[in-house]
Amino acid sequence: MNPTDPRVRIAVLVGALKLEVLGMKRRGRSVYAIVKDEFGLRGNKKRVLEQLQEIKERLNEPYPPQAER
Repeated sequence: MNPTDPRVRIAVLVGALKLEVLGMKRRGRSVYAIVKDEFGLRGNKKRVLEQLQEIKERLNEPYPPQAER
């Protein structure tokens, strides 16, 4: 996977937000604030994490979607 692939950034943000939900802090802006700004998500940290994980899963689905058999 190419490091400039947007899926890589989303995967890193998901991991960092998981740590932030558990209580880890970082210097500068929180991952929570970054994700809310970039993706326009709303809610508390856990809800934003759930929404970001849904976005990540949708990006990993094949396109066009396979028809069910």
